[in-house]
Amino acid sequence: MAENKWSITQKIRYRTLWFTASGKPVQTSMSRWQSRTVPPRGLLEISAIAPKAEATDYRVEIDGL
Repeated sequence: MAENKWSITQKIRYRTLWFTASGKPVQTSMSRWQSRTVPPRGLLEISAIAPKAEATDYRVEIDGL
């Protein structure tokens, strides 16, 4: 979960990158950038389901626009 601490609406994009237990990236279309708008002082909750059984770890990248 991420919080917008500003008093203005924030436009962001995010993606979830998946990895195997040994740290190798899992190739999936689910890792594409997605856009969201977070209201002033609002929360951004990101949920995802692993795309494959070998995906045991993940990283979420957030980019402000």
